[in-house]
Amino acid sequence: PLKDVFAHPTVEGLASVISEGTESPYEAMKPAEKRETYPVSSAQKRMYVLQQLEDGGTGYNMPAVLELEGKLDLTRM
Repeated sequence: PLKDVFAHPTVEGLASVISEGTESPYEAMKPAEKRETYPVSSAQKRMYVLQQLEDGGTGYNMPAVLELEGKLDLTRM
């Protein structure tokens, strides 16, 4: 719980709280079975149909350009 973050503000304190908790309300996701193809969602079908109608349009592309000024510090990158 969020209250534990504030009650134990150090990494050591949080580690002890985490190690005490044994049960999780969440279940691990299992990998999907291997298939040749997989079903798609309604949104994916709609995007495919729209792309076919637009003849390769770029309506769902989100292009961006980032311009760096000065020397690039590769170790920080």
